[in-house]
Amino acid sequence: MRIGELARRAGVTTRTVRYYEGLGLLESERREASGHRQYGEDAVRRLAKIDFLKRMGLTLDEIAEIIPLYFGERTAVRGRKKMLALLERRLAETEARIEGLEELRDELRAAVERMRDRERSAA
Repeated sequence: MRIGELARRAGVTTRTVRYYEGLGLLESERREASGHRQYGEDAVRRLAKIDFLKRMGLTLDEIAEIIPLYFGERTAVRGRKKMLALLERRLAETEARIEGLEELRDELRAAVERMRDRERSAA
């Protein structure tokens, strides 16, 4: 399939496909004599995996580490282990941010209550 069809099936733009190619996340299988890129079903699966990993909060640099492992092995064991490690790290970072936000929320609630108390006292 050509780049336009790939982009349509994957729900991305042709610009995104070219960008991912430039980063090494995706390759065309071959080029026609006219220079048009040709892609197979593997490209659709790669784009779906990239989208999934992005939604999980991984950066494109992190995804670039995983994609070759995931699609380069028959069993993809190394890729899955690497992905698990990255997702576990991202989960720990997210939980730490949530904890910090909860602390901030509690501090803001206390500050609001103090200000309300002062307003009531002044009235």
